Amino acid sequence: MTNRLVAVTVGSASLILTTIACNPPTAQYPASTRPPDIVVFLADDHGQWAAGPYGNDEVETPTLDTLAASGVLMANATSPSPVCSPARISLLTGRLPSQHGVHDFLSEQPDFDHAWLAGEVLLPELLQQAGYRTALIGKWHCSATSLEPARGFDRWLSYDQGPEDWPNQYLHQGKVHLSDQGSPISVDGFQLEHLGRAAREFIESGDPEHPYFLVFAPTDTHEPIIGHPEGLVERYRNADLDYVPTGETSPFPAANAAAVAPTDLGEILAQYYAAVNHQDAELAKILDLVEARGGLDNTLVIYTSDHGMMVGQHGVIGKSNATLPQNLYEESIRVPMILSWPRGFPVAGITLD
Repeated sequence: MTNRLVAVTVGSASLILTTIACNPPTAQYPASTRPPDIVVFLADDHGQWAAGPYGNDEVETPTLDTLAASGVLMANATSPSPVCSPARISLLTGRLPSQHGVHDFLSEQPDFDHAWLAGEVLLPELLQQAGYRTALIGKWHCSATSLEPARGFDRWLSYDQGPEDWPNQYLHQGKVHLSDQGSPISVDGFQLEHLGRAAREFIESGDPEHPYFLVFAPTDTHEPIIGHPEGLVERYRNADLDYVPTGETSPFPAANAAAVAPTDLGEILAQYYAAVNHQDAELAKILDLVEARGGLDNTLVIYTSDHGMMVGQHGVIGKSNATLPQNLYEESIRVPMILSWPRGFPVAGITLD
């Protein structure tokens, strides 16, 4: 069962994208045969349970609702690994962790400085060969550093962990240090909105006659679950939230004090829902731009996450490594996965089990 479910995420996303990549476009082609533009919104720690199309009516995700209505919702999408690095590498290689060899998250420390992707063929490389211009905007975490651009990406905006170490990439509001094409820069404010502007600039910067591949990978739904837009947080603070059960316990002890869920989940759920809501709004801005440029009908949009997240379920906060030993709870491994491509999918608004 696990292998079959893993195939939903790795197989569906990578197979569709690799099929496109392995049929290279000619230099010029009529609009009817032009390969699709591709936008992959790769969230961080966004559990499937925290999305409107999957039945949660407490969190507002109008953009995801619209995507699901125009495309395909994968009901059983699950992560190939409920920690960051192996899941992201699986998405980019189409291979399981047992094949690519990364089984846990890669710490941004010198001891982890290794050519983890040596010998692997990366999806953006295939798409470059197929005539696409490519970009990673946001989190990489497939090596010990994000400062140097990875092969396969023409545009690179990721994180520079040098000045304040790795936790800085998860600072949702404040001064965040980034790597812009390998050069360190700093931004202030909501980093999600800065990354969103950069993503839209990438889309606008190219020749409309040639397709692009964008991986937009923000970190808003990753811990710490604080610092999200106050207007959104207040909306959920004032709501009667009962979707997540309270009082649950786990037979696995929490990994540390921070992983123990508080008795009152109100504030942490309000912050997490606000993060989901904020990301949904940023995705809407990207899609509005694509539509304004006349390209939404032939754009493959994939929304997914590297793995899930527990916000009080089983009495813990976090994902697989929130407990010792690591867990495989449904909330840790199930991810949202919605694909929309109006020109490419014959039927809209369907759910696949």
